[in-house]
Amino acid sequence: MGILGMLFGCKGKEKAVEQQNGGDVNTTEVKKEQPTMPEGRLNRVKYSYQGMMMEEFGNFDLQRLPEGCKLSFRHFSSEVSYEVSDTLLDAARSIIEQERMYEYDSHYSLKMDGRILDGYSWDFDAWFEGGKKISTGGRHVSPEGDGLHKISTLLSNAARQLVQAEKE
Repeated sequence: MGILGMLFGCKGKEKAVEQQNGGDVNTTEVKKEQPTMPEGRLNRVKYSYQGMMMEEFGNFDLQRLPEGCKLSFRHFSSEVSYEVSDTLLDAARSIIEQERMYEYDSHYSLKMDGRILDGYSWDFDAWFEGGKKISTGGRHVSPEGDGLHKISTLLSNAARQLVQAEKE
């Protein structure tokens, strides 16, 4: 990823240009409030990945409802839903916290001339008690770390187990 980032100019932290009195232009670091992990329980997680190959499982939507927790996903070309334990939401919340996914930028994309005709895109959203939401996505590049991979693995493994159990 490092070489691709250097070649194609991955999105990085940007600097703001501030206009001063008299027309002087100074470059200053944007002072943003440091993101923190949302408090409370995780109520919903949505994750989708679209690449050049159709995965067996995708378009995950895990949510806490008044009647319990539900995991919905695409299994090949069918949309299915299953009741699940809320421990799946607890595991997803742990990944978000450990991988610091709350620090992700709102969007990731390659900065380059021309168009990419193949590649991938992804979207991730997480809703917490109290209304706090994490929302991020990207095209042809992902944030550093293993957060997205771990969320995908968690939800794919759960989906696989649910489909297997239904067959038995």
